[in-house]
Order: sequence, then C-alpha cells, then structure tokens
Amino acid sequence: MYQSDFTKFMSEFLDKHPEVDQQRRELRLTLWDRNVNLDDQLRWKESRVPQKPYVYQPE
Repeated sequence: MYQSDFTKFMSEFLDKHPEVDQQRRELRLTLWDRNVNLDDQLRWKESRVPQKPYVYQPE
C-alpha cells in the first residue's frame, strides 16, 4: 500500500518519540474535548450584533 514520504517520516518519528504522541493527546483534551456550557453559548448567541451587508461601504 502506498504511503507518502511525510506519512513514513511521521510514523518513524512517532515510533522513536512516543512522548510526542502522548503530549498531542493531552493537548487535544485541553482544546477540543471539553464540556460545552449551554448557558454561555446561548448568551454569546443572543449578544451578537448583526453585521451590515456592506461593511466596507461608507454610509
């Protein structure tokens, strides 16, 4: 099966440095896998100011 040079490089790199993969997983948890606060989300949605259709045109 074909693997690009980059895929081969990353596979070899992660085999040699397993701590990088562990660190990547931990950082992903801090950024993406979070609980969503629905009250905050609703408040942000309600506080949004509508944008005018032609932003760059002077009035």
